[in-house]
Amino acid sequence: MTIFDDILATAKSAADVVGKKAVLVKELSRLRLTMAELNKEISRNFEALGRLVYDASKSGNSYDVNDSVLAIDELYEELSALSEELNRLRGRTVCPCCGHENVLGATFCNKCGTRLPEQEEEEKAEAEPGDTEEPDTAAPVADDAGDEDEEAAAPAAEAPRPVEPEDDGTGKE
Repeated sequence: MTIFDDILATAKSAADVVGKKAVLVKELSRLRLTMAELNKEISRNFEALGRLVYDASKSGNSYDVNDSVLAIDELYEELSALSEELNRLRGRTVCPCCGHENVLGATFCNKCGTRLPEQEEEEKAEAEPGDTEEPDTAAPVADDAGDEDEEAAAPAAEAPRPVEPEDDGTGKE
């Protein structure tokens, strides 16, 4: 009976691993779909903005343009948050200097050599959600979010291109 128990335990362990991977793949797919929908919405807003600019140049009204720009900026912020979540699930960290994806836990960027923010503090915060006494954990997260808002705002002024979902290495799109 010992062999049977070992086989049963191994099968249960394998089923647990497969279940966890299935949940991860489902979440990655959901994020990619949401990102694709946001990119389509951004494209539609850019098209509408182009029409507004054309109409404004004909009639002299420009107040609608500002509303469209703000709506596009909000969509870029949502897209940035989804991209962060996707990278977190994939175990990647993005270089704040060049935007290159690096393996989670890397100290320096593989592309430009910039020192990456320490991930240990963020991992501890995720492992201990009830412990809110560490002020060091909150500071890097707030700094990273501010940098990405600046990056999201800059491309909006330079005719940005839609962000496409990243490859997670599974061979599936």
